Amino acid sequence: MEGAYRLWLQGRIAHWDGSLNYKVTPRVYVEFDPRYGERFKPDSELWVSYVVDGRLAWGSVISRSNRDGLGGRTTIDQYRRAPVKVLVFGDSFTHWNQGGVTWPDLLQDHLRRALRRDVAVLDYARGGYGLLQMLDLAADKAAELRPDLVVIAAIGDDFTRKRWWCKEVRKDGITRWLLSERPDHFSDDRIAIDYMVVDPAATREWSQRRLALAAGGGTHGEPDPVLAGANAQFRKLRDEVAAVRRDFHPWTLDRSYLLHRLTHGYPFAVPVRTIPRFDFDDFAADARTRSNLRRLAATGIPLLLVYLPTAPEMAARECLASRRTRRLMSSLEHLAGTRFRLVQREYRGKMPAKMDLLPYDAHPSRQGLQLYADTVTPMALAELARLAAPAACRHAPRRLHCPS
Repeated sequence: MEGAYRLWLQGRIAHWDGSLNYKVTPRVYVEFDPRYGERFKPDSELWVSYVVDGRLAWGSVISRSNRDGLGGRTTIDQYRRAPVKVLVFGDSFTHWNQGGVTWPDLLQDHLRRALRRDVAVLDYARGGYGLLQMLDLAADKAAELRPDLVVIAAIGDDFTRKRWWCKEVRKDGITRWLLSERPDHFSDDRIAIDYMVVDPAATREWSQRRLALAAGGGTHGEPDPVLAGANAQFRKLRDEVAAVRRDFHPWTLDRSYLLHRLTHGYPFAVPVRTIPRFDFDDFAADARTRSNLRRLAATGIPLLLVYLPTAPEMAARECLASRRTRRLMSSLEHLAGTRFRLVQREYRGKMPAKMDLLPYDAHPSRQGLQLYADTVTPMALAELARLAAPAACRHAPRRLHCPS
């Protein structure tokens, strides 16, 4: 069985190493943050071009930051002046920008109309975050900014993500956007990996011009030096990382790739994936998460846990996550003393024609962002109803089932 698996694996490696599917951006959008992994550069825009089979296929703004380095429109000064305050934490699905807005921006608009008051929603989502880092940031910012509501918005993939750090590194004459499992180590390919390709020539203007020419049949197969340079850079980085992470020796007798696949989920010593994963099945195993939830509970601020569905989950009206993810969800609900609200089960509106950006990206379209905001609004309004309660009740600590 091991021999047959190695033959199959060798063929797969050749296929993996031959692909030219990647994302390229003209600049690194984030800065290193030793406590929270990364922060967005203020007043920045993240334009990403998608390359499929070595050809430019699509491009879009996927995030914009304001002067405070937050993904939504609202600034901290506007937040401090507003009588109703909400903090939202999440991953790229929550800072994702289409048509100039994120879904927390749309949530803010809905809440203002419903409450007939000024409402400020600060969007603290960061791409690639898992629930561990969402809660790290939420516990600190809730204590600092004292909102009326904290919203944690997760997708299924967020439940198993470890903490990580990003940094802009100049290496071998190129700028690299590196993601590492450790805050002090970005030079080891076993620990750090490229988040996406960075090429200053792959600008929004270049991407839009080339896509417009292709749509009109105007390129006529002429060479594109920018694309050629990005392809060459991707091949170089891919091969360097693969040489370390896919440490494959078909004739070695000192390891079993099949056994490693069955026990760890991947055949090699180090998995070739961008976001690192933890191996526990209960959030109680993470002491910092237990502390974060105790701190959040002590504030008395309502905590709303929201599960954001992908398009297939929305179509099925179910959570399609793995059993392990469901176990982790249950453990976090137990620790937090509240349950996740599933958007796919609570949405009552008409299904949009297209709520994601496939075939290029599984993130939400503008219609998908609207769907999230439409569904979270009544959830948030129900939690904010506590504002009408007496202050002693409103700020009483929530019950928390959290082992010390």
